[in-house]
Amino acid sequence: MLTCTSCSAFAPDGARFCPGCGAEVSSALGEERRVVTVLFADIVGFTTLSEHADPEQVKRLVDGIFQKMVEDVVLFGGHVDKIIGDCIVALFGAPITHDDDAERAVRAALKMQQTLSDHNREAVSGLQMRIGINTGEVLVGASRAGGAYTAMGDVVNTASRLQSEAPPGRVLVGQPTKVLTDRPIRYSWFESLTPRGREQSIDAWLAEEVSLRPGRRRRERSTPMIGRAEETQLLLSGVAYAVARQKALLVAIDGEGGVGKSRLAEEIVRTAREAHGLSVLVGACVAYGEANVWWPIATALSDALGLGDMEAEGVRRTGMQRAAELLGRADDDPEIGRIGDAFLHLVGQPSALDRLDAVRAREELTRALITVLHARCNRGPLLLAIADVHWADTVVLNLLEQLLTNLANLPFVLLTTARPDVEVAWPPMSPLFTSLHLRLEPLDRSSTEQLAAAILGDSADSAIVASLYDRSGGNPLFLEELATLVADGGHVGDLPDSLRTLVSARLDQLTPDQRAMLDNAAVLGASGSLTALLRFAEALGQHGDSSTLDALVDAGLLAREGRRWSFRSQSVRDVAYNTLTKAVRAVRHYGIAESLATIYERFVLLSGSGGPNETTREGTANRDEIAHHYATTAELVAELGPVSGVPGDVVDRAVRWLTLAAERASGQHYMRSAVRLATRGLDLLGEEVDDARVPSMLRLCLIRAASHAEQRNIARARADLDRVLRSSELLGDLESEAEARRILGTVVRLSGNLPGARDEFSEAVRLFREVGKPLRLARALRDRAFVELLGGDLHLAEQLLDEAERLTQGGADAIGLAWVEWHRAWLSFISGDLVQAEARLDLAQRSMTAMGDRGGLGWAQGLLAYVRYYQGRTDEASELADRVLEEALDRGDDWAAGMMQSLQANLWLWRGRTEDALKQGETARTRFKRMGDGFGELLALAPLTRATAALGRASAHQRTVEEMHLLGDVYQMQGLVLLTEAASAAQLGESERAVRAAELAVDTDRARIGFTSEAWVARALGLVQLGRPEDALRCLEQAETAVAGVAYAYLTSVRVLVDVSLGEFDAALARSAAVSADYGASYLDHVYAGVGAALAHARTGSPRAAVNALDRADAIAVRTGDVVAKAVIALARSIVDPEREAGQGLELDVPLHGWRRLFESTMTQS
Repeated sequence: MLTCTSCSAFAPDGARFCPGCGAEVSSALGEERRVVTVLFADIVGFTTLSEHADPEQVKRLVDGIFQKMVEDVVLFGGHVDKIIGDCIVALFGAPITHDDDAERAVRAALKMQQTLSDHNREAVSGLQMRIGINTGEVLVGASRAGGAYTAMGDVVNTASRLQSEAPPGRVLVGQPTKVLTDRPIRYSWFESLTPRGREQSIDAWLAEEVSLRPGRRRRERSTPMIGRAEETQLLLSGVAYAVARQKALLVAIDGEGGVGKSRLAEEIVRTAREAHGLSVLVGACVAYGEANVWWPIATALSDALGLGDMEAEGVRRTGMQRAAELLGRADDDPEIGRIGDAFLHLVGQPSALDRLDAVRAREELTRALITVLHARCNRGPLLLAIADVHWADTVVLNLLEQLLTNLANLPFVLLTTARPDVEVAWPPMSPLFTSLHLRLEPLDRSSTEQLAAAILGDSADSAIVASLYDRSGGNPLFLEELATLVADGGHVGDLPDSLRTLVSARLDQLTPDQRAMLDNAAVLGASGSLTALLRFAEALGQHGDSSTLDALVDAGLLAREGRRWSFRSQSVRDVAYNTLTKAVRAVRHYGIAESLATIYERFVLLSGSGGPNETTREGTANRDEIAHHYATTAELVAELGPVSGVPGDVVDRAVRWLTLAAERASGQHYMRSAVRLATRGLDLLGEEVDDARVPSMLRLCLIRAASHAEQRNIARARADLDRVLRSSELLGDLESEAEARRILGTVVRLSGNLPGARDEFSEAVRLFREVGKPLRLARALRDRAFVELLGGDLHLAEQLLDEAERLTQGGADAIGLAWVEWHRAWLSFISGDLVQAEARLDLAQRSMTAMGDRGGLGWAQGLLAYVRYYQGRTDEASELADRVLEEALDRGDDWAAGMMQSLQANLWLWRGRTEDALKQGETARTRFKRMGDGFGELLALAPLTRATAALGRASAHQRTVEEMHLLGDVYQMQGLVLLTEAASAAQLGESERAVRAAELAVDTDRARIGFTSEAWVARALGLVQLGRPEDALRCLEQAETAVAGVAYAYLTSVRVLVDVSLGEFDAALARSAAVSADYGASYLDHVYAGVGAALAHARTGSPRAAVNALDRADAIAVRTGDVVAKAVIALARSIVDPEREAGQGLELDVPLHGWRRLFESTMTQS
């Protein structure tokens, strides 16, 4: 017999359609992976009974018992897997999943024990039963031998072992089952079992009794209701309207399982009772375990009247007394007697209504309820809340509608919750009563993250909290299960069994076409195009279309935007995917890969767009998708062995596409992706690679090594390169050896060994010339030139780039030409020709944009940001830095991100946000330090050094200067170190050190850095502080020559101080005004120019103007946090206006000797 997966009815072997519901049942033979609760029950003493009794007697006895046991299993929604002798095996969760299968299994087990006990009293058999239960993932489907539907896996074996260890007459469950059911079931500890042949022990618990009715849940934690303010206000407004207008109101809340219907309903009930004075009756419909169709109404009245476990006469008497009180009639009134009988019938006790036919009995019950509730509403407003009406019988729904109609002009509120079900005609619409129908949607991201934080606590990791939205899709119950897992030490990406069963129950309600499409979507990924999804269904011979997708959207499982779909919750996707067997996954992934590869080759390669600008427009594919599906197929086959429908060369196909995808990722500077893809390919090839696959191995190792190098993972890059060099030398593969030498040159350069890098790049150049690979040779020449740009011969660098350009033009490599221009722009930048650097970057950007090279474009824009910074166009520099940083983080390009953070630190410093500069500089430094990149760390230390100087932190400043010198020696960047030291020393008034460091900076970088203008200015500032204004003036003239007449606010502000020292007061005031009007001037430029203007005014007999100039400078300095600048202004004020108190700015460890000397000499000169 087959089992229909839609209605659980049995169908004959070989049947294609279910005789009960008409659904296709051929899929029942298919295998699935499901979370199932397995129940093993075994009669104790069966062997002894068989030994002493006639076989027919034994069979009749066991058949009679097992018939009742099977009825108990079916009553609670289970599926009898098999009956073998004295043992019965049942599955809960297959072939149909419910969201409480574990609870159903334990309830069924306890009921089975009670049924056997009742049978023993009737038959005096004295038999007992052991029951074991366990929950977990199993493989379900038809066995190959007999074709019967069954379950296989360790969970089944564990349930069997628990049964054998259970005391007679008891139910023993494993830890997974206990965890899922410890709210509605009371347990006691049994022991920890260690079955023979198992490494791990099994914690076992005895199920004692049911502590909650079916459908009731004890709330495990008290969490605030978040994200439902508007819904709550809407519904409570309706309740207030019903009470004020004395009108009946239906509040119908529906939504997917776990979306928060019960939580919202509880809030409405609580507020209605407390704020509006409503009396409340609460009932719930149940899906199983209760034969009384009136159960929802019965529970509501029983709880309100305290009927509990009363005998029939107590129920009748209590009902009559309450009815008599409400109606104002005597207890012996015939009407009161009829109401008492109705109460008995309602709670499932024998009554006079049993003698009537079903229709008459219903009418009597309805009339009695209307009479009682009508009387109750006349005394005050009443709210009747019925949960889960999607499980209610039609007669109950009809009764509820009649209550609304007959109580229409009374303050009566009916509140119901339900899951969407097209077969349930609820809620009803009528002009006689008011209706509020609310479809409750999942929480938005903000509310989900608030709720997650409330569950996990204030110390919750923000990244985990954010990811919980994607995992839960905003479903509060999903979120609670996931957050509980995380709180207990689990990983946010894990999927707890409780959540799997919740989701599986929703998926099992889908039609076959809907389920097939959802499974296909799960294989495709988290999102995709409608075209691909429909094409996939067509290839599998399925019947899904756009309307099928719409149904999945309506069910809250998928979202749709235009021609694209996505899973609302990653957990739903995971459950759907994990339900498929690994063999089925392998076949489907392979089919997708083949289809996408065909599309790719047809529409991408043939159109000539297979380069970096490869797109994924509707109906096309990209390398990453194809590689993923081939690789997943190969990995599954490696785990399972050969799979029918998957060819034997799938590993080679996967490696080919992984290589193509990794090359593209590397070319786009998505280095983490490149490493991941290359590693996946290498893992498929394994450690022992046969000769035919060695070229693929070498290619993947080279891609991964280059990507590791770009991420500054030096040790990992070297390991891959050593493997390539060993293999290439053995094989005589000069091209692979040359590429390995080129990448090794980058690794050596990043380690700070520029001479070693020259040697490696030169060897790569030689080998590429020998093998005749012009484009690869051009790449090696660019890398060789970059070494000279960093610390060598700029003329040689230009020659190398010229040759690279000729080779690249010959190979028609547009991207290569763009990178030549980028290197030339760098050359112009470090030579101080910012105009030429900008022009060359413009050419590079245009080519990179045309070719879709996002990574290269980011590098070009990053260098342009530095150009803008040195041009004084700080707003543009900041905008570029922000954008490039965001894209770098998106690509996983840590080095580019660190460079932009260093630039941002400089920009903050420029604007006077000294503390922000310090923090951002430290962030950049930490990033580079983590990467092991001393060069980048040196660049980040430059703004850090300037910031610590400005903040007056002398010891920290000295420490950063020393660290810069150490790194500068390693990376041959002493010019930058000396320039930074000179500028900060001049700011601190350490004149001699400023002059000495600036002189060395000029001498060091005269040939190759080009930014000697700043060193000349710093030297001039130190000289004027030493009382040598004529020498300072000559330095400034050198600086003007270096900047080629471009306006330079730093130079102008120092010139103001030099003019004052030379007695050129009018010139000083004019230049100070020019700095004030210069939008590109830094805060420090304004301070220096303001102090100079104050000195000029003081010397020309304008003390009030002098004070005003100092006040303006002080107002600027105060906003910056630069305590040294404030101290300089205070010192100037004490000398210019000695009668005024100097202020707090002088209370520094920094003596400011140079500034004092400058101010005093200026004020005393004749």
